[in-house]
Amino acid sequence: MSIDPMKIGQENSHSTVVSEGLHTRIFRFVDENKEFGGCTGAVAMKILTDEFPEVEQISQLENEYRVTQHLSKLRFIRPALNFVKKEGKYAIYFDWAEGITLKEWIGILHKEMQITVDHNLNDRNVERTKNPRLKSAVSLALKISEAFVELHDSGVIHNDITVDNIIVKESKNYDKFSVKIIDLGLASLLSHHDCVSEKIRKDICCLGAVFFELFTGVNPYCTKDSDSIWNDGGAANMKNEINIDHDRYALLRTRVPWCLSTMIYNLVERRGQNCYYQSLTEVIKELHIILTDHTSLLSDKHDIKSNNPFHSQTNKLYGRARHFTMLVDAFRSVSHRTGLHEVVIVSGYSGAGKSALVQQLKAPVIENGGHFVCGKFDQQQQMEPLSVITAAFSNLCDMLASKDANELKQTRAVIKEVVGSEISVLVSLIPTLSQIIGSAKSQPVKVGCIEALNRLKYIFRLFVRSIATPARPLVLFMDDLQWADSVSLDLIESLITDGENKSLLFVGAYRENEVSQSHHLSIMIHKIERKSIPIIKIEVGDLSKEDTNELISDMIQTPAGQTRSLTDVVYRKTSGNVLFVLQFLWSLCDEYLLFFSLSSNQWLWNTAMIESKGVAHNVIELMSCKILQLSGESQNALKLMACLGSFCEEAILNLITGSDGMIALSEDYVSNAPQGLNCGHLDLFEALGFAVKKGLMIHIDSNYKFTHDQIQLACYSLIPKNMRGRWHLWIGNRVWANRAASPEKALFIAVSQLNKGAMFLHDKDRRIELARLNLKAGTKSISLAAFAPAAFYLKTGIGLIDGNPWSDHYDLCLQLHHSYAEATYCLGKFDEMNKVVVNTFENARCFDDKLRSYITLVRAHGQNKSPEALKAGLHVLAELGEPIEISSDPKSMFMAEFLKTKQMLDGKTDDDISTMKKMDNDKKIAAVELMNILALYAYLSDQKLYPLIIFRIVQTSLSHGLCPDSAFGFASYGGLLSCVFHDIKGAFRFGHLSLHLLEKFEAKECVGRVYLVMYSLINGWIESHSASLEPLQFAYANQMRCGDIQYALMNARQYCTLLYYCGVELSIVEKACKDYGQVMMEHKHELFYKYTLPYRQASLNLMGRSKDPMRLTGEAMNQDALILEAMDQKEMTLVSAIYHQCSWLAYIFSDYKLAFEMIEKGNVIDTSTYPAFMISSYAFVEGLVSLALARETKEATWETLASKAIDKMAIYASILPSNFQHKLLLLQAESFFLSGDTVNASKHFDDAIKAAGENNFIQHQAVAYERAGIFHLSEGNTSLASQYYGQAHVAYLKWGAYCKADQLRLHCPF
Repeated sequence: MSIDPMKIGQENSHSTVVSEGLHTRIFRFVDENKEFGGCTGAVAMKILTDEFPEVEQISQLENEYRVTQHLSKLRFIRPALNFVKKEGKYAIYFDWAEGITLKEWIGILHKEMQITVDHNLNDRNVERTKNPRLKSAVSLALKISEAFVELHDSGVIHNDITVDNIIVKESKNYDKFSVKIIDLGLASLLSHHDCVSEKIRKDICCLGAVFFELFTGVNPYCTKDSDSIWNDGGAANMKNEINIDHDRYALLRTRVPWCLSTMIYNLVERRGQNCYYQSLTEVIKELHIILTDHTSLLSDKHDIKSNNPFHSQTNKLYGRARHFTMLVDAFRSVSHRTGLHEVVIVSGYSGAGKSALVQQLKAPVIENGGHFVCGKFDQQQQMEPLSVITAAFSNLCDMLASKDANELKQTRAVIKEVVGSEISVLVSLIPTLSQIIGSAKSQPVKVGCIEALNRLKYIFRLFVRSIATPARPLVLFMDDLQWADSVSLDLIESLITDGENKSLLFVGAYRENEVSQSHHLSIMIHKIERKSIPIIKIEVGDLSKEDTNELISDMIQTPAGQTRSLTDVVYRKTSGNVLFVLQFLWSLCDEYLLFFSLSSNQWLWNTAMIESKGVAHNVIELMSCKILQLSGESQNALKLMACLGSFCEEAILNLITGSDGMIALSEDYVSNAPQGLNCGHLDLFEALGFAVKKGLMIHIDSNYKFTHDQIQLACYSLIPKNMRGRWHLWIGNRVWANRAASPEKALFIAVSQLNKGAMFLHDKDRRIELARLNLKAGTKSISLAAFAPAAFYLKTGIGLIDGNPWSDHYDLCLQLHHSYAEATYCLGKFDEMNKVVVNTFENARCFDDKLRSYITLVRAHGQNKSPEALKAGLHVLAELGEPIEISSDPKSMFMAEFLKTKQMLDGKTDDDISTMKKMDNDKKIAAVELMNILALYAYLSDQKLYPLIIFRIVQTSLSHGLCPDSAFGFASYGGLLSCVFHDIKGAFRFGHLSLHLLEKFEAKECVGRVYLVMYSLINGWIESHSASLEPLQFAYANQMRCGDIQYALMNARQYCTLLYYCGVELSIVEKACKDYGQVMMEHKHELFYKYTLPYRQASLNLMGRSKDPMRLTGEAMNQDALILEAMDQKEMTLVSAIYHQCSWLAYIFSDYKLAFEMIEKGNVIDTSTYPAFMISSYAFVEGLVSLALARETKEATWETLASKAIDKMAIYASILPSNFQHKLLLLQAESFFLSGDTVNASKHFDDAIKAAGENNFIQHQAVAYERAGIFHLSEGNTSLASQYYGQAHVAYLKWGAYCKADQLRLHCPF
């Protein structure tokens, strides 16, 4: 078939147009008979289309034919069959090359790879580059490189290498290709005079651009004119010359493994007049290496030749051996129980490696059976209360829940036993705890704000005690403490100062340059140190040059001697800051100033170019520059993450992305969306995945986390300050709009973000909506005892209401002010609280609307101004219809109210009272609750008012029904009957009635108040003193669990006192006083603590641990100083207690005159209302001293005093012999001894000894033995006297009174 180009103008049955250019058109003809001499059965004809073609066009076509003929024997070139020139028409005939252009093949490749990405979208762990087509692309790149090497070896430079000028035919086996090079019109033949290397470099660079498009699917040039890259003689940097922008380079790093991206960069990059590759043979060598080890080199694994270019020795520390040894020693101290729990504080500048140092402790802790729990505070999340503590212990609970069944069962049993019923408090805070203990069976007891915080700290202590054991010590690491919220610091301090927990190692890290002396953290550390708790302090500085060199040597796996030149320049730029060093090395790699050469199999760098590189002054500037080189999508994703903090759960990110498109609460929010942030699910996670690959973030489980918070700050700094609010507003809007998936987490995140963008909220309704959300967040924070965040939310909410807030939004304003007043009260900011309360009182419409703030005001005054609290409280009671008037004749008022109460009770049985209706009048319920509060303040500062309040509680309950607080009223009424009227039967009745009411209302929060009265004032007349010890201990623990510290410590105080009077072994008494005293001081109840001191020091004296056994001066207290202090504060009860113990000690050590002197000094207060164990002790000691002095002086005055004491004791013994009979018998024995009735004296001494022994009063039995010995010695019966002295010595030893036992032994007359 003859084809005449003169006649070709359009397609026909024999030909098809396959391509058309600006000046050419290409036809395909079927040549079955191979008339043109081809081998494929088809012919391609390339013809000039212009009617009058330019000379340059004709010359190029002729050149293509000539060069093709020159290369006719090459397998990568299609043969040129003929060149036709006829009547102004020019054409070349080629043998047909089967296949498609490389450009078409690239389009197919990346469509297939995108399908693979879509298929694996839901699996975050799928490595994107593990696509079988990637290996195919590398094989094709190798084949193309071989083709051009053959071309160059034949003396031809192509000069126009593009994806359109390469034909690709792929076999069914993806890795097999045939390649043809076409379009040689611009090709040139090399002569001996040509600069061969310069000509070849042009082809090398263009091939790099082809490979860029092959692996990314994107043309790297902003201009299609590839020849423009050679402008300016190649003197400039390649990126500037070819104008490849940051987005395209970011795309290369995103889609291509590190080894390939480095090779492609080196292909297109010129260094001055030189290229990295001098020939394509070097490229072929590297591609062979990649294909040989394609499993690792084309994966995402962190290997030296993969996307993370550096080798990481995660278990190696640089320059920190001494610091790590200190950490290990601290852990050993805890695990071996060589002392108290340990506290380590690690300080240093950002990026110094504090976190990495402490994290190295994790492995040895776990290897030795311990638990390692860590949390990291975040600058952006300071208003999310307890989020870090919650997350840390949630992870611990997950770990504990994964243990085998037996260990899990044991853990569950221990936690339930130690923590008790209030475990529900922790379950509400740490939901994952339910995996261990199951669902909570009861809801937490409703308590006040301060009580809620106290309860949380105490319950958390118990929980940590239960899991931190000698066998499994707990290491708690809290990072970035400079950003810790106040309630978290309170919890941490509570754990650190827990003297009962000796299996806890706390490690805290903070940036020393961001913590001043007035910072919450500094204050916490000083408080811990003042409590004599030793703190191990570790200061982490920058690395030395030697350590830096060792780090770099390990990272690039190059001998340290060879890396010194690199280290010198890196150290000068970074000063050895670890983070700065690491990120600077990354930046060198990103800019290909440091790279791994596959051909030479070693790391290469140019020291001079690195030295000339401008460097940021700090890590944030360096990272900002690095991040700006990423794609716009990646930058937006990192900025979004930075707005959320240093880490974020995928669940929260899902709330932000939602479904594709904008989801908004209002049009106002939509208009505030920052440009580029309306990203879908795929875009965000793909961008974050790239950030992970670049070492900017870590993806662990379901959390994305910046590798360092300095990187987060760098990302955040890239958002213009005037735009940050819009970003936060948009994020908060998205989170709240999609909150249904995770409402609890969404609340704090959304409100915090919306608050940061509130300045862009101009619509009034939207601002009111945000104010309501702040109220909700503030209320929730108060329930978590997080008062600082609560105050912030509530104050912000108040500030969002513009115009006339009280008239336009009364209910919202009222709730915000009430809650804000409570939060500021709990924070101790009483001035601010007063301002808020006054504002509320001025604007509230009725008293009912003021009531909540009045209660807050009363509680606030009650902290240190009891009289003012009483004044305000009485005013509120009057408004509630329960006025209590204070008469000028308090005794008459007392009797009048008592008789009124008694009359209301007359005729009512216990069943009548206990079955009364529940109180349903809100005002009366509020009144009784308030009177319960005021009763304590009255007891402490105005005891004349105290009984009037108690009488009114009973009266109100009888008139309006019962409520939980009624139990305390009836118990206290019983206490008054006991102490004032000595009506023991009536006291017992109402005491037991109060216990019944506790059970009826399940009022756990009232247990401490009722038990304090019942087992201090009533039960001592009904049961053995020792029977009250366990209830008082229970009341202490119960009130601590309810957060009612004041009543808990009042029960502890009574427990310590009663423990002493019960004759319990003195070392036990001393330890109890010391331990409970520490708790009292920890909670700043110094007065309660002081009341324990006389009993502790008396115990120490008797044990022989003081210089003078008759003076209460020693390890626990100074007698004179404490008396002066107590008298100055008008604490005469304490003065009386000190002198009473002095008189008891003086009597025991036989200084009777001193004993009576102490008795007289102690008569500064009426003791008739004291508890039974105390009132009987006062009479007992005074009687013994008077009888001893009567024998010495023979004065009748002493006999009169003794007679009165005996009469009192006779009354007490008649009520309950088990507690008082032995005292009466001993007093009677001494009286008979004085009167000379030896028979009765001897009998009563023996009876006293027996009665004391039977009722376990070992101290009184010891005294009775000694006094009996003295009696028999005076009678001349030395043998019997010796026996009694011996028994006295034994009894004193049994009591633990070693000092007295020694005195008895040394001064024994035998």
